Amino acid sequence: SKRALYGTGGLNAVKAEARAAKMTRGSVAAVLVPGKPDSAGAQFFIFVVDQPALDNKYTAFGRLSDGLEVVQKISETPVDAAGLATERVEIRHVTIRDTPPPMPEPFSTQSPQDLASYRAVLDTSAGPITVELFPDKAPGH
Repeated sequence: SKRALYGTGGLNAVKAEARAAKMTRGSVAAVLVPGKPDSAGAQFFIFVVDQPALDNKYTAFGRLSDGLEVVQKISETPVDAAGLATERVEIRHVTIRDTPPPMPEPFSTQSPQDLASYRAVLDTSAGPITVELFPDKAPGH
């Protein structure tokens, strides 16, 4: 059946690369055919939990920066006795994005009135210290 082929294609296209990487929660790594180090391709793992037994065995090429809750949900998809998902999960679209533009300096887009509502709390081993801010008195600080 077509369902039996899901997740079986796209391999044997990429040679192995340096693999000195820990396979921790959020790591993204290329799938390999067992026993064939030069068999990576279009398939990949996204690790929901740390997998120390897989450290340094796969090429890690990325790390999740958002969406771990979606990966967790996918990992909970029901499977049948053969371990195949009973509900199909598809990647519908992929967008490759540039590195996001730099963020503005903290608080640089807020008015002095907005900034006056902030409090800085310094949590010390001796107890907390709260500082009320006066942006109108020291606008450059």
